[in-house]
Amino acid sequence: NDVDVNGSLGGIMFIAPFGWSYNEYKGGSYTNIEISNNTVYNVGDSGKGIQLEVDGDGGGIYDALIADNDLTAQNTGAGTSRGIRLLAGASNTSIVRNTITGFYRGIYQSYSWGQPGIVGPIGNEVHYNNFINCTIGIENQYTTVENEIDATCNWWGDITGPYHPTENPIGIGCEVTDNVI
Repeated sequence: NDVDVNGSLGGIMFIAPFGWSYNEYKGGSYTNIEISNNTVYNVGDSGKGIQLEVDGDGGGIYDALIADNDLTAQNTGAGTSRGIRLLAGASNTSIVRNTITGFYRGIYQSYSWGQPGIVGPIGNEVHYNNFINCTIGIENQYTTVENEIDATCNWWGDITGPYHPTENPIGIGCEVTDNVI
């Protein structure tokens, strides 16, 4: 698919379930969703290229695959744009071989409705992606070990990996192999 978002809020979104507030509707669990081989461009300054969203305690999105997509923001690094957003109960998602260009956050794992303490995603992995001109490569609002993201072996614009002024001033990464973009 070729999706011109034309500056609006979202390209491809999968929501289980949607409500105007957290837990307005409960239920709706989905497994084995695949979002692959899409081009999503001109994503607006507060938009998302791809989003998996869970807004209720009884719902969930499990074992999704987001692969081989090309996502581009309309204005490099502007606003709160996100290339890929995993919201609340999107768990065991594999994000692989995507090119994510010009977003404020390349990948963002966040609370639902801004509510910390809600059960969050577990087991998400991010590998072999190419982050180009993203202000923040990956941001995770969750701070517990259960909600960590395995984000090894991505291309951050430099062989030494992602730069962080205090936690990683040199950068770390994987050796470049045929599998790394």
